[in-house]
Amino acid sequence: MNLRTYYIMKRPGYKRKSFSILEKQPGGTWKTMDIAEVDEINDQYKSDLMSVHDAEVKVKLIMKGLQEKENEEKKVGTERNLEIMQQYFAWKYEKKHRINRLHPTSIDGAFNELKRAVIALGDKDLDRAPIEEIQFQIDEYYGDRIVPHKKTVMRINSMLRFIERPKRDHLEGLPSTFEEVNAITEEEFLEMLAFIPCEDSRRIVSIAFYTGLRLGEIFAVTKSTVRNSKKGLIILVNRQMRRDFSFSLPKRRKSRQAYGFLKVKDELAEWIEKDLTFKKSMRNKRWSKIVADACQKADLSAKLCFHDLRHSYAVSLLNMGVSMSKVAMSLGNDEGVCKRHYVGYSLNDEGIMSIGDVVDSKDE
Repeated sequence: MNLRTYYIMKRPGYKRKSFSILEKQPGGTWKTMDIAEVDEINDQYKSDLMSVHDAEVKVKLIMKGLQEKENEEKKVGTERNLEIMQQYFAWKYEKKHRINRLHPTSIDGAFNELKRAVIALGDKDLDRAPIEEIQFQIDEYYGDRIVPHKKTVMRINSMLRFIERPKRDHLEGLPSTFEEVNAITEEEFLEMLAFIPCEDSRRIVSIAFYTGLRLGEIFAVTKSTVRNSKKGLIILVNRQMRRDFSFSLPKRRKSRQAYGFLKVKDELAEWIEKDLTFKKSMRNKRWSKIVADACQKADLSAKLCFHDLRHSYAVSLLNMGVSMSKVAMSLGNDEGVCKRHYVGYSLNDEGIMSIGDVVDSKDE
């Protein structure tokens, strides 16, 4: 509650003004609060039964009491939200861990996301607060940051269902907008690759660019998960290596088949032959810095991080006429995520020609 007092003392030529307590509203405007005790103080002040100083002191005491009351309500609301969060976590994740043997870091990640959701709620009680107030609180807290807003909305909706609030009481995410991604062409990639001094680092960067695999997934590829075909590589992505060198399911918690360009066939075969000790020694290198430094040395306008190699892979496939749904399946992403990332990118000449090929084939 953001409050302030307001009054104008009697001056020559001016009417005596009343004391008010103003409350700040969403949007920055101020609204006078309707408080009986303040009205009584104003009556005494206007009747000269109370001095300006005494009236001001009494009004400020009332304002202090309102603030303390709200702080107590905030404390109760926050404690209740934490209690709901802990009950939901025990019901959902501790049980799931016993059944599905979830990786500890996945459980930690879920707990931290739930905790961030509770922090974003502030004093809005999940049990009793109107859903409109909760929605306004979350929207204000995150502004236009779509990704954390989406995650928090998902977690809060899960807790609202857990405490059996009506179906109409659910939060809505921010409208999806196109998120510009960094991506480079193959020609730019080869220029950048020449400035990575370590051969093994070049190999990993190439695999990322030509397969779209995440870093942890690259470190979990084995001979049994890669098949060659005349048109490309078929890679079964069924696990990833984490920073602590343990293995778990891929990010989306399920296996998938990914397409790899034949150009990376030899690099991938050589990488698979490396022993586990060597791979562990490479896992936690500063890969984004390696890529960014190489881009700078190659004098590329785009300044990439390691994950942008995955974006470049996706854009390459889309430019070749591959459908958004197939690109999403190869990446292991939701199609909605791909649309948010890649709808609106500029087609290169090769992409335009692939459209022409499809049009020509329909005319024949």
